Amino acid sequence: MASIYKRKGSPYFQAQFLGADGSLVQKSTGCKLKREAEEVVAEWEREQRQLRRASESLQPRLVEIITRAAREANTGVLTIDKARGYISQL
Repeated sequence: MASIYKRKGSPYFQAQFLGADGSLVQKSTGCKLKREAEEVVAEWEREQRQLRRASESLQPRLVEIITRAAREANTGVLTIDKARGYISQL
């Protein structure tokens, strides 16, 4: 859940929330009314959750491709053309 606050001397509400990568994001909402700021921040949080879910579903596929490429590299079967194919898949 985001924190919404006003900085001293500013008419606009600020927001602090977690980004898709887990980092702390601080942004100005550009809103002077708290209710409007809450709506803006709720939308930002929804977008970040969607990005996080998309990233989580993508990670296993990336790991699989990288594992196959590493396995072939360790056995000496990986060629330049195969490596390019793996890179294009990524």
